[in-house]
Amino acid sequence: PDLEATAFEGALVGPEQEAFILYTSGTTGAPKGVRHGQGQLLNRFTWLWEQYPLQQGDMMVQRTILNFLPSLWELLGGLLQGMPTVLLHDQIVKDPARLLAAIARHQISHITMVPTLLHMLLESPGFTAEAMASVRHCITAGEPLKPALFSAFRRKLPQVTLLNDYGCTETNGTLWFDSAQPCEEGALPLFQPIANLQVYLLSEAGEPVAAGEQGEICIAGPA
Repeated sequence: PDLEATAFEGALVGPEQEAFILYTSGTTGAPKGVRHGQGQLLNRFTWLWEQYPLQQGDMMVQRTILNFLPSLWELLGGLLQGMPTVLLHDQIVKDPARLLAAIARHQISHITMVPTLLHMLLESPGFTAEAMASVRHCITAGEPLKPALFSAFRRKLPQVTLLNDYGCTETNGTLWFDSAQPCEEGALPLFQPIANLQVYLLSEAGEPVAAGEQGEICIAGPA
């Protein structure tokens, strides 16, 4: 993808131009708007396309409400690569049994969900590995992924790559952990930054903290 500004109906669209605003309360309890630029979104899409290439026959699914960031990847991630996308009704999304049936019926290969929904799917009476045999790639975001759920996922769906996303609203998903990476049973490592980003742990004075000390996550780059 070309990051240079291009003319579109008389307007210049470049990486710094605002693409959308998402609202989050974070830890404050008060809504705050987070501005996302075109380049920020494109950087994430390009990283996902290169890190986890789509294949002929893949089927995406859009099941996330449109005011939650993962919906943009669900809607555009496959279509911009020429892959079909299934749109599921909210009633299906909220019913684990119907969602499992839809995954099998449409042969969905890529799906995004919060850990709570993933837990409901794995514990659903209708869950079988065969029902999710078409799934190759699963992204979790929006909530902490607990080690117990992560272990259950790797045990029940060892063929599926689980991408645990962090910083979804604030930075368009900056930090990630792949289930294929080495991990001790009962543990869940923190994350590494996606392409073109750097992550620093800084003190209140803005200085790097020493190993073993607490620090605030600060991000540099397109995000």
